[in-house]
Amino acid sequence: MVEELDRRARHFAEESARRLGWDMSSRPGAGAAGGLGYAFMQYFQTDSRSGADLLLDLIGFDEALQGVDLVITGEGHADRQTLMGKLPERVLQRALAHGVPVRLVAGRVDDKDILTAAGFAGVDAITPDGMDTEEAVKPEVARQNIREWVRRELDPAHLSSQR
Repeated sequence: MVEELDRRARHFAEESARRLGWDMSSRPGAGAAGGLGYAFMQYFQTDSRSGADLLLDLIGFDEALQGVDLVITGEGHADRQTLMGKLPERVLQRALAHGVPVRLVAGRVDDKDILTAAGFAGVDAITPDGMDTEEAVKPEVARQNIREWVRRELDPAHLSSQR
């Protein structure tokens, strides 16, 4: 089934390029040729832009970094896919360009060594070992887990010992 869909999407892209005289299938943001991103780019001659970068531009992220000592960013589950253009990765790249370290906080963390090697100054899971996801996402439990992380990691005495 998937192979058939892929074959038809490729055919759609090839036929579109032949009839229109240009091919947008290899441009960033086109996704799988024949997909929605491709269709907009091919038929409406639009550009594709990272949603994360668009958001960071809209809020003036780079300007807000002036005089900042540390950025904390996060997501629900951090892993190697975090580095594939997701918001925490874009925050990391832009903050590092300004010389500002970034800590990544997530409900759960896999691939910590890969995330650290990518440049995060720290990578922390706020969910205690053994707590299942269903429990961890309850608002009152999540708030408590965040409070505990803040107390543990952002206590002034702890921060001064990290320098």
